[in-house]
Amino acid sequence: MQNFQCTECSGHTILTNGEYVCTTCGLVLARQVVDSQYQIYKEDSSSSSHAKSYVALGKRSVMVGGLGSFIDYQASRFFYDKSGRPLAPRTQRLFRRLKFDYNLRLRIAKRETTYRALKSLSRVADLLSLPDSIKDRAAYYYQKMDKKLDNSDITSHLTLMAYGLMLAVRESKENAPITLQEIADAFQKLGHRVTSRSIIRQALSVKKTLPLSPTKRMSEDYLQRLVSQTITHPAIRLRLRRAGLSIQEYQARLVKYANLLFSKISVAERGGRNPFIFAVAVVYSSDLLMAKLARRRPILTQRLISKATNAAEYSVRDHYAKLLKKHLLKMLPQH
Repeated sequence: MQNFQCTECSGHTILTNGEYVCTTCGLVLARQVVDSQYQIYKEDSSSSSHAKSYVALGKRSVMVGGLGSFIDYQASRFFYDKSGRPLAPRTQRLFRRLKFDYNLRLRIAKRETTYRALKSLSRVADLLSLPDSIKDRAAYYYQKMDKKLDNSDITSHLTLMAYGLMLAVRESKENAPITLQEIADAFQKLGHRVTSRSIIRQALSVKKTLPLSPTKRMSEDYLQRLVSQTITHPAIRLRLRRAGLSIQEYQARLVKYANLLFSKISVAERGGRNPFIFAVAVVYSSDLLMAKLARRRPILTQRLISKATNAAEYSVRDHYAKLLKKHLLKMLPQH
């Protein structure tokens, strides 16, 4: 029917909007019953049963931004050509990837906010080098809070996700020595308006409805991380080489004396001090104690350790002068 001539002027005909129209005089000669976006092929006796009918949907109004073609059924993982022959392995992989991207909108329909929050969690976890176990735990907390809380109790879904990540991090203790500020900074690097204050406000709002509260972080949880940051700093490594000290031995002794200092100071005496800053001050004091016992110059200075750990120098000085110095003097041998 597509190649016949116009009965009036013998002009060429074309198919447009389901009608055969003469390109010369414009006469409508016939209509196509089957819509043009479907292609139906006859059965090929030499092929398998998959070639009985092949229907390719060309336009899908519900799939704005899609690929423009329907790639088999939703659960299909193996593809055939129009004759029913299996595609080549390389082409199979290509169509699986295209189908995954194409079906994304169908999978997240009515759950777009949750999907975006979970995607941001994955990127933040990568920035902070967190293991999958903590990421999964944070996703669990987020979905639990999202299900139980009213919209009025949620500052934003990204802030709620950040709070869920904080719960997971605190729960893991020394396995994820990440601070609240670092979580907020990671979200901000991705362009999200999440701050440490907004996370705290979200925590207070959640606490009214759900019995969820972050585990109290101890300074000991940050020790291994801080020691690692300290000995890998280039300036500190240079001072260790000049002093003729083994890096491994120095690291082991630093951890030993830091734990000894922690054991001398009770939780009540620490009060409401920032556990991260207090841990930095303990590492600095431990190096000072080691230097006095060995009768040599200290490796660390307050400025050096503040640069190595991104802690404020004045805070380290304040913690040392007001609390750690008196304990340090007690641990030195009395002459």
